[in-house]
Order: sequence, then structure tokens, then C-alpha cells
Amino acid sequence: MRISSLNLIPSVGQRKNVSIKSRRIFLLIFITFLLSTSFIYAQQSEEKLSLHQAVAMAFASDNNLMATEAYLRASEYDIRQAKSAYLPRLDLNGSYSHWSKVNEFTISAGTMGIQQHIKTVADNPANIKLGLSYDLYTFGRRPGSVAIARAENQLSSLRYRNVKKDLFDTVARTYFAVVFASESLRMLQKEKNRFEHIYQIVKNRFQQELISEFDLLQTQFRLEIYKKTVLEMSNTLEMARLNLAKLLGTSIDMLPTLSDSLDSGLLIVPSFENWDEIYPRREDYLKAITSAQKAKSAKKIIKSAYFPSVRVFTSYDWRNGYQPDVNDILGNFTVGINFNWLLFDGFTRRANMSKQNYLIKALNRTVDDIKLSIPFQIKTLQLSLENDSLRIDIQKQALSLAQRAMAIAQKKYDIGDLTMIELLEAENQLSQAELELLKLRYKYILTQLDFKKVSGIYPEIGDIN
Repeated sequence: MRISSLNLIPSVGQRKNVSIKSRRIFLLIFITFLLSTSFIYAQQSEEKLSLHQAVAMAFASDNNLMATEAYLRASEYDIRQAKSAYLPRLDLNGSYSHWSKVNEFTISAGTMGIQQHIKTVADNPANIKLGLSYDLYTFGRRPGSVAIARAENQLSSLRYRNVKKDLFDTVARTYFAVVFASESLRMLQKEKNRFEHIYQIVKNRFQQELISEFDLLQTQFRLEIYKKTVLEMSNTLEMARLNLAKLLGTSIDMLPTLSDSLDSGLLIVPSFENWDEIYPRREDYLKAITSAQKAKSAKKIIKSAYFPSVRVFTSYDWRNGYQPDVNDILGNFTVGINFNWLLFDGFTRRANMSKQNYLIKALNRTVDDIKLSIPFQIKTLQLSLENDSLRIDIQKQALSLAQRAMAIAQKKYDIGDLTMIELLEAENQLSQAELELLKLRYKYILTQLDFKKVSGIYPEIGDIN
């Protein structure tokens, strides 16, 4: 039998149809590739926000921190102003007035009868004076003023450090509150969805009269509890996100996804060998010491008021007018010393001295009290950290046992040795163990933040020296 070769070769129309189908398939594959690549890239490029990035954003947008820094910079100029008292004072004074009065007087030459009539016109009299003065002795007023200005600058620096640490603490607590609420909501939502599925199974079995109404109501009751718990946790998460967005200076819609989890290793817990390393980090302790130093400097200034002040001065005057020749400009050079001593002021100095003495005494007591309380606070939080760590280890073991119990309960339920309610009880214990472990990890992080606040050491913001 002869087979024609024409049957084996496709016609022009067939080749055209094949070409169109090939192009369509290729175009479909290309579009699918682009969509999948774009989706993967969007997932990879999704903006994530770490704890340290959140802290940096808060530092850049917090108005209170910026205002405190501005006050700190302003206090530096108070030191310059106080130091300027060591420099002499240079004053330039001038005056000008126009007089139209014509003065006429006669000079008599005695018994000889010679008289001369002189006419003076005080036209446009002007006066210019250049003076230089310097306080020789102030008996402690100038160094006391500089010391007070330095103390104020130190207090402003302590306020800035304290605001910065408080802001870090607030951002970290809010950040981890969002993480905890998000993780809890995810677990609770998962349990709610599972209970909704189980409730439908129990409801079908009840309709088939395989289980009692009590089992149905008990399952429905647990489902309602999960629904309300999920709603409550959703509101908690929303409030935490609002607080975090406010701290970062952004809107809640622009708040990125948080990248860090409840990992205690994110926070650097300070370690130290002696208590002397803690005192320079505590702003309240340093503030009390600086305030006591400021009060002592103020006492020196008050004490200096009992002594006189001595000032030397020199000046030079240029004047015209009221002279026989109004075109003459006369100069007067003056050198002198000024002595001033306040002998009695109605016991004001004595009252101020007594006030400063009591203030210094109170501030010294405050320093001693803070110094005694710091070791107690540190030791208490160290024990709290140890207890929280032990609770986490115990809960991990409890979670492992709950997982094993759940696996055994599932096997027994599959072979009919366990009821649906008993299986639900095992599943509930497992979910409660997971949620309790999450709570303990969150509490451990909060205790870490408390410990950092008491120690005053924050390596995360560069406050290590």
C-alpha cells in the first residue's frame, strides 16, 4: 500500500494554527512567570521593623527629647555667660542736645577798669565717654556663679539622658506588647477556628443522637469563650499598635510589620562586678549629688555678700559746648577705684545662709538614701530574672508533656477509647500550655527592662561609658 508523503507534511493553514497556539502558550507562561516573580519579590521586599529601628525612629521624632536637647544646648551658654564676669567691662556712652540760649557775661579786670564782654553760644553740645572697669575682688561670687552654671548644665545633661532612656524603655515595652498581642491573637485565632470545626462535628453528631446535649452545650460554651477572647486580644493588639505608631511619629496604617519576636537575647542585660559601676549610671543619684554641689556654690555666693566689692575704673570724655570757643573739643581722663560694702541688709543674708544649709543637708540625705536603695533594687530584680527563667524552663517541660498527652489522646480517640470531650480537654491543655509559655517569655522581657532601668546601663543607645 502506497502512502502519500503529502499526508505526513502539515499544510500552510495547519502550520499557522500551530504557530499561533505556540505563541499563546509562550505568552501565558511569560505572564505567569512575571506574576510569580513579582509576588515573590513583594514578599521579600516587605518592610520589616526591628526593635533597634523602632528606637531610632522614636529618637528622631520625639518632641520631648528634642526639647530636652535644646535646653541642654542652651545651658552651655549659661556657663559662657558666667565666665564673662572674669573679663573687664568696656562701655561707650554718648549724648547730644541742641541749645539756642546765648550766654553773655562780663569779666572785670579789677580797679584798672578794664572790662571785656564775652559771648558764648552753647550750640550743639555733644558728649562721648569711653569707660573701662574691672572687679578686682568678688570674694567667691564669680567662681560660685560659674559652678552653678556648670551644675545647671550637668542637670540638663542628666535630664536628657533620663528622657532618652525612658523613651527607649517605653518603645521597647510597646514594641514587645505588640509582638505578644500578635502572637497571642494568632494562637487564639487558630484555636477558635479549630473549635468552630469541632463544634460543627459535635452538632452533627448531636443531630444524629450520637452524643448528649450536655456535650454540645459544653463545646458551644468553649467556642463562645474563644470568640470573646479573640475579640479582646484583637482590641489589645490594636491599642498597642496605636501606641507604637504614636511613639514612632507615624500613622497606624504606615506602621511596618515587626520583625523581632519575644527573644530575650535582643536586650543586653548588664553585668557588673561592684556597685560603684552602677552609681554613675543612675540619673537620680547624680542629680542629687549635682544639686548638693549647686547648693554649696549658692552658699558661697551668699557668703560673699558679707564682704565688700572692689572695682577699678578708667574713662575718657570728649565734650564740646559751654566753652568760650564752641569749636574746641576738650577731653577729660579719669582713673579711680570703687569700694562698696553692704553693712546691714535686715538679716537677709543670714536667712539665705540658713536656708542653704538645710537644703544641703536634705540633698545629702537624699544621696545616702538612693545609694542604699540601689543594691536592694538590683538584687531584687536579679532574683526576679532567675525566677522567671526557672518558670520558663518548667513551662517548656509542661508544654512537652502536654504535646505527648495530646498525641496519646488522639490515638485513643481514633480507636474509640476516648470521647470527643476528653479529646477537647487534652487539646485545651496543650493550647493553654503554649499560651502560658508565651506569657512567661513576655514577662521575662519586661523584667529585663526593669533591670536595665534600675541599673541605668543601656548599651543599645551607646550609654556604656
